[in-house]
Amino acid sequence: AENHIDAPVLGEISTSRANRSLVVTSTSNSSTVELFKLVRTNLQFLLKSKGSKVVMVTSSQSGEGKSFISINIASSFALLGKKVLLVGLDIRKPMLARYLDLPESHPGLTKYLSMPDTTFESLVQKVKEVPGLDVVTAGIIPPNPAELLLDPRLEQFFKTAREKYDYIIVDSAPVGIVSDSLSVADFADASVYVVRLGVTHFRDINFLNTLYQEKRLPHLSVVINGTKSVRGYGYGYGSVEDHGKFTPTKKGFFARLFRK
Repeated sequence: AENHIDAPVLGEISTSRANRSLVVTSTSNSSTVELFKLVRTNLQFLLKSKGSKVVMVTSSQSGEGKSFISINIASSFALLGKKVLLVGLDIRKPMLARYLDLPESHPGLTKYLSMPDTTFESLVQKVKEVPGLDVVTAGIIPPNPAELLLDPRLEQFFKTAREKYDYIIVDSAPVGIVSDSLSVADFADASVYVVRLGVTHFRDINFLNTLYQEKRLPHLSVVINGTKSVRGYGYGYGSVEDHGKFTPTKKGFFARLFRK
């Protein structure tokens, strides 16, 4: 297996003890919150070109914390006083409504794509704990998810979102399972790939490296989820600006982190 991640590593996120999905709020100051702020800073560096504002978050498989990472990256940008939209585009296994305690019956993106008279405004929900953070959930699971994501109205959705918001964070499907995220990538300016200690396999790291080398996702970077909470910033990845590559310093390091 590859013994390193080729793509830039934005940072690590330690396991939160809060037992809730939204950990980044204006009143929270845990080490996990500080780690999300570091990830935010590095993402801002990747989005520094004019007009860059759409970030797609994906992973290899379910259970790596993709939706958790998406929610809290979006919240961390909203804490800067920015208008932020969090979009549920994992339409096969939507989790945002449940994680944010929002009504699952509210119209979602699938209704917008399948019913032309549905307005953008009718989809938007507010996150009470985080001023400036709006959410569009995935909605009802459709019978034809792959085809639905090829609908021209998806392009219109992102065009409208870009006009109304400073940042758009997209919780997309795991790219290792279905091709949905590769079709959505056309609308993104940057992509964040979530890997999780004890869950992500060696073969997934190889797949991630291939995606990065072949430039199949825009400005691909990595967040490592599920590290132990330690003083400082754990393994000391630094910023994307500084060194851009994550290379384990000890033999067998990856063997301890990821499943074979």
